[in-house]
Amino acid sequence: MHSQAGMLANLSIATAVQGLSAADRVLAVLPLFHVGGLCIQVLPALACGAVVNLHARFEPGACCTT
Repeated sequence: MHSQAGMLANLSIATAVQGLSAADRVLAVLPLFHVGGLCIQVLPALACGAVVNLHARFEPGACCTT
């Protein structure tokens, strides 16, 4: 089980390493029950004010824009 302090530390580090800011848009296609989807993609993006586009699964035609 993750502690709140651990989750906050993780999202702080993930935000810094990825260079996320409120100007970013994040496409989240990983499952949120997995650490990659929740702790590496979604929570850091939300914490810095970025837009999160959440898809149920990866489908190239659904997420690629010109």
